[in-house]
Amino acid sequence: LGGVGVEVWKDVVLLPPDASSAEVQAGLQRLRGAAWLQGTRGRPPVDLPAVVRAVQQVGAWLLAEPRIAEVDVNPLVAYPAGQGVLALDVLIVLQPEHAVAGA
Repeated sequence: LGGVGVEVWKDVVLLPPDASSAEVQAGLQRLRGAAWLQGTRGRPPVDLPAVVRAVQQVGAWLLAEPRIAEVDVNPLVAYPAGQGVLALDVLIVLQPEHAVAGA
C-alpha cells in the first residue's frame, strides 16, 4: 500500500534480512493489501517474483553493510507479471560512525 496506507492500516510485516523467497512470499500474503498483489477489478497481478527479489536485495544490503540503520523504499512500483518493479525513491540512513562496532 505504501505511505499513509501503511501507517493508517498498520499493514506491516517484518522479515529477517536473510529471508528466503518462500518467507518473503508468505510475508507478502500476510499483508492486509495482499489481494491487490493478485490483481483486482480487472487489473493484472503484479510481478510477485520481482517484488520478492527486491525485498531480498534490500535484505542483502542490510547484511552486507552494517552501517545501514534504516532503508525506506517508497514507492516500489510493481508492474504486471513479468514486467518487474521500479523503486522511485529510496532513503538509506546510516548509523553514526561511533555506533558501529570496530569503526
